[in-house]
Amino acid sequence: MRRVVFPDHRLEGPPPWWERRPLPNNPRFQRPAFAVLLLCSNPTVRRAVAFADVDELVASCPFPPAQFAINSSGPVAGRLFYDLHDDALDAALFFWGRRLDGAHLLTPVIEPAPDAPPYSDAEEKGRLKTLFCGHIQGLLEYQGVRLCERRIDEVSDEIKNVSLLLGRHNRLVKFTELRDKRTRLEAERKQLKGRLSEFHAAMECLLARLGERHEKAFSEEEEW
Repeated sequence: MRRVVFPDHRLEGPPPWWERRPLPNNPRFQRPAFAVLLLCSNPTVRRAVAFADVDELVASCPFPPAQFAINSSGPVAGRLFYDLHDDALDAALFFWGRRLDGAHLLTPVIEPAPDAPPYSDAEEKGRLKTLFCGHIQGLLEYQGVRLCERRIDEVSDEIKNVSLLLGRHNRLVKFTELRDKRTRLEAERKQLKGRLSEFHAAMECLLARLGERHEKAFSEEEEW
């Protein structure tokens, strides 16, 4: 395969360029208008990202670029070039979605060329906002959250039952056992409520940052 070299670009790592379609007669002056960069946010991420992993991630993208490069070193793990901003945005959203799913740790960023045609920055922000808000809402409905809420309800019911038993006449040994059990259950409920409350608070902060509101799942006056 032919290696494509664009001006002002230093190739790093293994031969990184593959053709996705026939190249123009003079590729030196035909650089696509938009690039999607897959950035490593810090050296730890760079060390954790293998060349083959990036290659597989790029290959999984349903929006094939005109050309792309994969680098085995440096902060930019990969570059995907697109002629149209809409295609670059679709690809960036795909990579963000995969990151939110835990598939990789790279940060997708759209980089327009100096001579790129006009495009809607508002559309990019709006679609990213929709993606992130949808993911956060999904986390709030996550099965693990529901299981935690269910366990809180179960522990609360157990506390009520133990409290009823403590109200009866019991021998000292039995009374002590029931009292200790209620103390353990109350401690477990407090811990579960604390963790769940922190999780919801964090999600609500993210939604607020994105300009969205979410109905609070907890109230300070709520009784369990």
